[in-house]
Amino acid sequence: MDICDLNDDTTLCKTFEPLMDSGRLYLQVEIVNLFFLFQLAAFLGHVLISGRDMSHPVLNVAFPHLAWIVHLVAIVSWIQLSEVKFEMDDCNNDDTASDEAYDVCIKIGPVLSLV
Repeated sequence: MDICDLNDDTTLCKTFEPLMDSGRLYLQVEIVNLFFLFQLAAFLGHVLISGRDMSHPVLNVAFPHLAWIVHLVAIVSWIQLSEVKFEMDDCNNDDTASDEAYDVCIKIGPVLSLV
């Protein structure tokens, strides 16, 4: 039996369990993203090796767009599923209760991931 099934009020269950679940989903969606990028590389590699014209010009345009859309979906789903508070303040935990002392303090990381 999982510890969060018994008592879900601990910091482990409130903070790190959603982060683990959102990280797992992020990696799965990014693996799908890699599929699109590898397909694009295969098409362009075939063009360079064989010296022919691009056989599927629509796919060569579609794969990069699908890749950035899927990447954006991965970031947004991680933000929504992780339930982390995004505040641009300092990370001092002096006035924080002991059961919330391990909450993740995020400063500029999510902003950089979208940029």
